[in-house]
Amino acid sequence: MKKTTEKLAILSLSLMLVSTYSISAVLPSMLGYFNSYSPSQVDILISIPSFAIMIMILVNTWLAGYLNERLMITGGLLLLSISGTAPLFIQNYTFVLISRILLGLGIGLINSRAVSMISERFTGAERTALLGYRSSAETLGNAVLTFIAGRLLLIHWTRAFIIYAFGFLILILYLAFVPEKTRDSSSGTQAGNTTISASPALGRHHMPMILFYAVSAGFLICTSSSISLRIPLLVLEKGYADETQASVVLGIFLMVGIISGILYGKLVSIAHEHLFFLCVLACCAGLLVMARANSLLVLGIGAVISGLAHTAAITCVFNGLPSHLPSESVHAATSLVLVGCNLGAFSTPFAAGLAEKLFPGAAAAYYACCGLLLIAGILNTILNKLKPEISISVN
Repeated sequence: MKKTTEKLAILSLSLMLVSTYSISAVLPSMLGYFNSYSPSQVDILISIPSFAIMIMILVNTWLAGYLNERLMITGGLLLLSISGTAPLFIQNYTFVLISRILLGLGIGLINSRAVSMISERFTGAERTALLGYRSSAETLGNAVLTFIAGRLLLIHWTRAFIIYAFGFLILILYLAFVPEKTRDSSSGTQAGNTTISASPALGRHHMPMILFYAVSAGFLICTSSSISLRIPLLVLEKGYADETQASVVLGIFLMVGIISGILYGKLVSIAHEHLFFLCVLACCAGLLVMARANSLLVLGIGAVISGLAHTAAITCVFNGLPSHLPSESVHAATSLVLVGCNLGAFSTPFAAGLAEKLFPGAAAAYYACCGLLLIAGILNTILNKLKPEISISVN
C-alpha cells in the first residue's frame, strides 16, 4: 500500500506539466480584452511559459548542486500555484506576462524530475508501465484542467486561471507520500541531488540519439500545442461551434491520450520498433480530418485519432532514454529532451503564424504539423535500418 501511494503521488506530479495550454479556450476572449495588442502578442501569453520552462530545465542541473529534489519540487509547485492563479486578480498585460513566465519557471523546476524519478526509482516492465501511466497522468491532468477552464470561462475568462490552484493539492500529496530517495551505495548518487557532474558524462556517441529524441519530442509537442491553440479559432472560423464547445473537443483530444498511455505496454508488444512510425501516421491522419472538418462531430473524430497516437508517440521518446543510457545519466538526457519539448511548445505561435501567412486559415498549422511529424517518422525509420542504437527504442 505504501509503495502504491508513493507511485500515485509521483504520477500526480505530471498532472500539471502541460497545463500551459489548458487555458487555450480563453484565447479569443483575451484577444478581445487586450485589443490594443497584436494577436501574436496575445498568443505569447499562452506560450511564454514554455520558454521559461526551457530556461529552467537548462539551469536545473546547476540548481541541483544546491537544492535537493524535495526543495526543488516543493518550490516549483508553490511557484506554479501562486503565479498561475495571479491573472485571476490582475489583468494588466505586463503583469499577466510576468506571471506566466513565473508559472513556466515553476513547472520547469519539477518537469524533468517528474520523468527521471520514475527511471531512477523503478526498472524493467514496472518502469515501462509507469512511464506509460505518467503520460496518461499528464494527459489526464491537461484534459481535466482544460474542461474545468472551459466551464469557468462561462463565468468570465479570468476565472479559468483558478485551475492552477490544484498545484497546492499535488504539493500535499508529494510531501505526504513520496520519501526522499536515499543514497545509492552502488552509484554514489543521492536522490534529488543528482547532477551531470555526479553522473557519467554523456559521451559524443550518445548525442545523436539524444538530439533525435529532442527534435522528435519538439515536433510532437508543437503538434499538440497547435491543436490546443487552434481548435477554438478553427471552429469559430468555420462557424459550427463556439469557444465552450471547442474546449470540449480539446478535452476529448486530451482524454483519449489516457487510454493510449494505459495501453502503451500492449502496443509495444504488438508493434515493437514500428510503433513510433505508426503513431506518426495515425496522428497525421487525425490532423487532416480535423483540418477538413465541417462539423463538431468530425472534428471530434479527428481529435480522438490524433490524441491516441500523439500520447503513444511521446511515450516512445521518453521510454527510449533509459533503454540506451546508464540510469545515472537519464536525468541529464531527459532534461535535454525536455528542452526540445518546450522549444517546440514555445515556437508554436510563430510556426502557426508562418504557416497561416503561407496558407491562410487556422487549419494551416495542422498541415504544417503533418509535415514535421512525417520528417520525424521517416528519420526514425532510416535510423532503425542504419543504426538501431540511436533510433527511438520502445523496449
